[in-house]
Amino acid sequence: MGTDSSPLARDLAARDGLRIVDASLPDGLPDGPFDALVMSDVLEHVEHDAASVAAAAERLAPGGIMVCTVPAHPWMWTERDAHHGHYRRYRRADYARLFAIPTLEPVRVSYYNAALFPVMAAARLGKKWLGRDRASGTHGGDIRELPAAINAILRETFAFERHLLTRVSIPFGASLVSVHRRIV
Repeated sequence: MGTDSSPLARDLAARDGLRIVDASLPDGLPDGPFDALVMSDVLEHVEHDAASVAAAAERLAPGGIMVCTVPAHPWMWTERDAHHGHYRRYRRADYARLFAIPTLEPVRVSYYNAALFPVMAAARLGKKWLGRDRASGTHGGDIRELPAAINAILRETFAFERHLLTRVSIPFGASLVSVHRRIV
C-alpha cells in the first residue's frame, strides 16, 4: 500500500496499477501494523518531522522495519529546495535524533549518494557564489532530462552504493538513509 496526500500523485500511481490511499503525516496515516514502512524523501516535506517518525513507528509491527531517506547538509540549501516544498535539509546527528524512540533500534544511519556528492556540492555552492541560486520554471530551474547514456552511468554509480550500505555506513554524501527495527 502506498500513501500520498496529493490527488495527482495518487492518480498517476493508479494508472500504473498501484494502490495509493489518501494519507498525510503525522496524523493521517492508515492503521497498522505494517511489517515495513518506507519514507523516501518525505520527511523534508513535512513540517512536523519528529511527530511523523513517531506516528510511523507506532504503526510498525514488532520486528518491522522503517527505511527513510532525506537530503543532507543544510549548507547545500538552495532555492530549489524551497521550490520543491522542503522545510529543511538534515545534519546526520539531527536526523538520527528523530529516531531516538524507545521502540526503535537503529540498524543503519548513513550518508549515501557519496560518489556524486562532490559534483553536487560544487554545483550548489557554485550557483550560490555566482548569484544563480534561484528556482525558475515549472521544474525548479535546474532539473532537466539528461541523455540516456549519461543517465545510465549516473544510475549505475548511484546504485553501486547499495553494496556498501549493507556492510558499512558511508561517512559523507548528499543524502541520508536510516533503517530502524521495531523492538517492542
